[in-house]
Formats: sequence, structure tokens, C-alpha cells
Amino acid sequence: MRKIINKILSCISIKSNQEFNQKAFSDKLNKFCEYQKQLRSNLIHDIRTPLLNIKLSADMQSRLLQKFKKKDLPSDSNIFDKFEQYFHTIIFEIKQINLYIDQILDLEKNPFEEHTLNIKRTDLKKDLQLIIQKYQNIYSEDNRAFEYLYNCIDNFQYVDNDKIIRIISNLLSNAIKYTEKGKITLRVTEDEKKLFIFVEDNGCGIPKSKLDVIFERFTQAGGDHQKPGNGIGLNITSHLIKLHSGTIETSSEEGQGTIFKLTLPKFQSDLYDK
Repeated sequence: MRKIINKILSCISIKSNQEFNQKAFSDKLNKFCEYQKQLRSNLIHDIRTPLLNIKLSADMQSRLLQKFKKKDLPSDSNIFDKFEQYFHTIIFEIKQINLYIDQILDLEKNPFEEHTLNIKRTDLKKDLQLIIQKYQNIYSEDNRAFEYLYNCIDNFQYVDNDKIIRIISNLLSNAIKYTEKGKITLRVTEDEKKLFIFVEDNGCGIPKSKLDVIFERFTQAGGDHQKPGNGIGLNITSHLIKLHSGTIETSSEEGQGTIFKLTLPKFQSDLYDK
């Protein structure tokens, strides 16, 4: 009798395990499909920003050409230098679009592959300089001033460069959107174990009621200065910072401006210099 009972219990256990495995697989598959859908949406959002910058750069080149044809330029005008700057911005943004397209294609490779970091030794000072220069080239004639301060001993840091570029680009784009006239600053400092990156502006600011929710998906700053958008840029930024084992803090006053503070760990060089 005991043998029969044990056999029955064994069959029940096998069936239960099979059902559990099927449910676990189904839950994981559904979770991945939702993740894949959100990630595609995020990447499409990211592609729109460089497309806009390409259009603005091309427009500025067109204006310079029209002035050149009409000979409506000051004698000390550096038209060719400006034209070259806009050209480099276009090339930079085309590379960014190619990167995002590659990431969309990567979604099809392995449905259960975890989203991981690609930490490499990179010239962070130079890369951030290129980002701020890009926006300066496009928006400096629109009553916006840009400042870049890098106060770290070493120009090279161990970071996921692609994700850092996306994070800073999103934050600068947000600052530009809400600073129609004023100053935007990108500042980097450090201590022994962490990097601190600040994106500051003196734009319209964020309402206090929105400070706790601005990183939630589809949430926008709101208030009297609401701008067009779908409310996922800061959500993407928050996700990428958490992936980097970092944090982001926000302080803002309406009518005074906003400061985003990123805190990122310094990754150990001996883990990646291989």
C-alpha cells in the first residue's frame, strides 16, 4: 500500500513540476515580450532626437550657403569652420542612429539574454565634450549658452560609453527643451569611488508635485511650460543609470531651473583590462 501511495505522490509531483515549469516559462516569455516592446519604443524615441539634430544642422548649413551666395556675411565670418561643425554633427548623429538600429536588431538574437553593460576604458572627457559641442553647434544661436566643466584627475574612465552617451544626450535634450533662453552646464567631478555628472539649466524648472514622478514612463513635467513629447526620455535615462549601478537625483525650482545629478560607481580597471 505504501508503494502505491508513493507512486501516486511521485506522479502528482512530476505533473506539478511540469505545470510549474510551463507557467514559469510562460511568465518569462510574457515578461520578455513586454520588455522587448518597451525597449523598441525607447529606441525609436532615441532615434527621433538625432534625426531632429540632423535636420537642424542641415537647416543651418542651408542658411550659411544662402548668406554666402548673397555675400551677406561679416568680413571676419568663419563660414567654413561653422559649416564643418554642422557637418561633423550630422556624421555623429548618423552613427548614433546606426547604433540604435543595431540595438533593435539585437532584440531578435536571444529572447532570454539579460541586458548587460559593456564596460570599457574610454576617454570620457573627450566623449562628453563632443556631446556638448554638438548641441552648442546647433542651439548656440537660439539664445542658449553652453558650459562644460570636467574636474577629474584622469580623462579616461571605465564606463559603458554607448549608454553614457544616451543618458547625457537625453538630459541635455530635456534641458534644451525647457530652457528657451539661458545657460546649460554639463559638469563632471569625482571622489575615490564615484563619478558625479551634473546637467544644470536655468530654464523654467519643474513643479514640485512632479519631482517624484518625472522618471515614470509617460510622465512629463507639466505646468505652464509643458512641451510636446511622449514622456519616456527620462524613464529611459533612469533605467540606463540603474543598469550602470548608479543613481540620479533632481532638484528644481519653477522659474529658476533644474539640476540633475548622476552618481556612477568607478569600475575597477583590473576587471576590464584583459
